[in-house]
Amino acid sequence: MSGLILTTAGAAAIEAAYQAGTVVKITLAAFGDGGGKPITPNPGATALVNKFGDAPFTGGASTEGMISGQTVIEARKYPGKVLREVGLLSADGVLVAYGDYPDTVLPADGAPVMKEIIINFVMTLTHAESVVIEVDPNVSALTISEADKRYVKKSGDVMSGKLHVQNDIAVDGEVSIGGALGANTLSIAKTAQIGSLTVNDDVYVGSAPLMPVGAPISWPLSSPPPGYAFMLGQGFDKAIYPRLAQAYPSGVLPDMRGNTIKGKPDGRELLTFEADGNKYHGHGLEIDSTDLGTRQTTPGGAYQLKLRSYRSNTSLDGGESSRHSIDQERGFADFGLIEPLPSHTHDVPIGWHSHGGRINPDGNPETTVKNIAFNYIVRLA
Repeated sequence: MSGLILTTAGAAAIEAAYQAGTVVKITLAAFGDGGGKPITPNPGATALVNKFGDAPFTGGASTEGMISGQTVIEARKYPGKVLREVGLLSADGVLVAYGDYPDTVLPADGAPVMKEIIINFVMTLTHAESVVIEVDPNVSALTISEADKRYVKKSGDVMSGKLHVQNDIAVDGEVSIGGALGANTLSIAKTAQIGSLTVNDDVYVGSAPLMPVGAPISWPLSSPPPGYAFMLGQGFDKAIYPRLAQAYPSGVLPDMRGNTIKGKPDGRELLTFEADGNKYHGHGLEIDSTDLGTRQTTPGGAYQLKLRSYRSNTSLDGGESSRHSIDQERGFADFGLIEPLPSHTHDVPIGWHSHGGRINPDGNPETTVKNIAFNYIVRLA
């Protein structure tokens, strides 16, 4: 299942329960065929497109910010049906969550490939404490006869029956599986080669989750796969997920949104956060077109000098004179005898000097590298 989304009706029911101090009981997982074609989950959905059955929960839990659960679809009850959609129904009949499922044909009764489909889900949720996954005690335990039909029987060194892999298989040495493989693919992720794996039997293998619990995994979809959760800084129940608690003893997952992973340098503690920053450096500043020449002053300074003098009455040849004389004992009149000085400028030399400079900020709001955005998920176990 590519992921469940919270419906509008489900969000309203949970908010109302939170405000009233009550809980929303999710009692059934409904499933359908999408009306004959794949569906796109819609928050406005109030029912499955074409429901053909439902089942109670065989396990479930509500923790801070997260709910999880498990249900089992018995294929023999719906021979020939194609599973394409899954929903979570409350005791009041509200479709709380809705999701799509890869096309899966439920074979006829007696077919060797599959007797049941086990669906696990994990969903981050605001006010998760106001939601209860109600487990049906009548389906949470198996009788010996039913267990013999579903699981492998061991007699001496020989095992017989159908092998359904739900969690982990720890193997030292060689594993041999004989016959035709009754699954679309067998995927094994490994970090080291230990022994060998030989596939030879009529066996259905749903998945082989060999990624270490706690390792951040890049994921290209907007919803986590079953058995996984986004790493959003949320808490988890260490009693329900003890192996995850070994990786994160605080019971809180790191918030990987907007963060990258860095190999731990010597002297730094594991799982510590480091904010973005630039390496210490400097910048040079150069000012172009420095001029050590001259500058002209603003035009001005015009003036005219005058002398205080008296007019002489006698010229040198005995006639009337236009000459002026200066004598301290006589009364004087102003007379311009000096040429006036017009408005003018001066050249002032400019020596060595300095200018202020400014370096404008440039770049992104935070330090980063070329990247592609993925979600980080982690296995729940």
